[in-house]
This record gives sequence, structure tokens and C-alpha cells, in this order.
Amino acid sequence: MLGPALAQWTDRASATGKATARRAGGTAIGAIDAMLRRLDLLRGQVTREIRQAGDAPRCSAVNERPVGSGWLGSLCQS
Repeated sequence: MLGPALAQWTDRASATGKATARRAGGTAIGAIDAMLRRLDLLRGQVTREIRQAGDAPRCSAVNERPVGSGWLGSLCQS
């Protein structure tokens, strides 16, 4: 849904109906918002799993980033 909506929005200068292009822009925003909601849910799930795994290795060893770098590193500090 995002791809076609973005294509319509990108081609808005040559579109015959400006209202159609505006709707396509709104559709693109809605699709992006839905993806962000799903990513936030996934982030919450991973956060819970990390916290529940008391014997899990430190995240810095898993993702080769220093503990405390970014949101994942801050969740994994002991």
C-alpha cells in the first residue's frame, strides 16, 4: 500500500486530479504510521524478552556495540 501511494504522491505535479494525489499522500502517511506502531510493539516485545532472560549474554556481546549505545544497549546493562 505504501509503494503505490508514494508513487502517486511523487507524481502529483503531473497528476490530473490534485485531490487524488492528496489522498495518496494521506494514505502513505497512514501506512507509515501503521508500520511505526508495529515496530513499537515489536520493540516492546524484545524489551520484555531481554529483561526476562536473566541469564542472557550482555547485549554488547550479541550486537558488537558498546553497552549503553542506543536504546538496546541501555536496556541490556546489568
